[in-house]
Amino acid sequence: MLPIANQIFMDTSPIHILFVSDHLGHEGGRIHGATRYFLDVLPQLEKSAAVELHVVFLRRYHKMAQLLEEQGVEVTFLQRAKYDPRAVLDIVQRIRNDQIAILHCAGMKGILSGRIAARITGIPCIAHLHDMLPPPVPIRQMMRLTRHWSELTLAISNAVAQFAAAYFKTPPATISVLRNGVHLSPFCVPTSPAKRLKLRKQLGIPEDATVIISVGRLHAVKGFSDSINVLRHIRNPKIWLLIVGEGPEEKHLREQAQGLPVVFAGQRSDIPDLLTLAAVMLMPSYSEGLGLSAMESLAAGVPVVAYATGGLKEVVVHNTHNTCGILVPKGDLTALCEATRELIFDKEKNQQFACEARRRSASFAIDQHIEKLLDLYRNIFRAFCDTRSANTDAKHKQET
Repeated sequence: MLPIANQIFMDTSPIHILFVSDHLGHEGGRIHGATRYFLDVLPQLEKSAAVELHVVFLRRYHKMAQLLEEQGVEVTFLQRAKYDPRAVLDIVQRIRNDQIAILHCAGMKGILSGRIAARITGIPCIAHLHDMLPPPVPIRQMMRLTRHWSELTLAISNAVAQFAAAYFKTPPATISVLRNGVHLSPFCVPTSPAKRLKLRKQLGIPEDATVIISVGRLHAVKGFSDSINVLRHIRNPKIWLLIVGEGPEEKHLREQAQGLPVVFAGQRSDIPDLLTLAAVMLMPSYSEGLGLSAMESLAAGVPVVAYATGGLKEVVVHNTHNTCGILVPKGDLTALCEATRELIFDKEKNQQFACEARRRSASFAIDQHIEKLLDLYRNIFRAFCDTRSANTDAKHKQET
């Protein structure tokens, strides 16, 4: 056991947390869902008196760090290659230097490096899973071998929790579901008609066009190709598709969209304003840990049409009592087209769904997420202190 100062085991305020992840975003400044989570949550933790936050990313500098630093979050990039084992030693050193009490790790390589460092130093580790994308076989095997080295596996949805239990053999008793949160206020502020008109002109969307929006990283698993096919099947020049995001599929998607009223807006920071242009959020994802874009869409009062996959089934309510969107079987393009068409042309139903969407979004408030996360930190820290104290007492009795 590393001889860390005794005060961190006795004084619960603040708890020193080291947050570790593989990377903040993709090459070229591109972001993913976890990036948006980091940008939302880490500044809130930094402001909390309950913790003292330290943040480390294993890979190279990412420009989104500037947004964190502007909000007081100090970020360290270790500049390590993808599978560089020296990252473990870097983390161990940070634990020793900063008197870390809990490691909170995200991303497969972040989790593996963190688990090993926590094992070396004897402190608790939280493994935070954000998706259900199977990693390469060696990483899967390492995740299985080290599964008992985390006091807690944090899953962003029941779907991710089930994935962790089945794919990584994580003991269900050590898994806790904590859904991501959203800053609701930016989506509740009305955008003026003049600003909406200006946005349409900037994007080249006619004033009288009905807009379908799809937001996310342009990756095959997100199903943007199906979004374009929906537009092709609707065959109405007054229906436009707005695609927001960047990624490896962009060139292919642009080729597929030739001749169709599709606008590629790139990576944007004004999602709340863009959502005010839309009648429907289209999310034909083939794998989705939770669905942050769906949560934001509901907060803006925009109904969601999506494949019934992963965490989207936990975000989008679709039943006879209260409905904020329509879920269809994964890969069923015909059903996806019919559902989208229904919410575009049935204005009364769209408004009913929009009202329910806003009510539903109240359960996604970021403040609720932060408080639950802080409670997890406190509980893990308290249990660790109790175990540490019991072990110390037992050792003392043996010696006397």
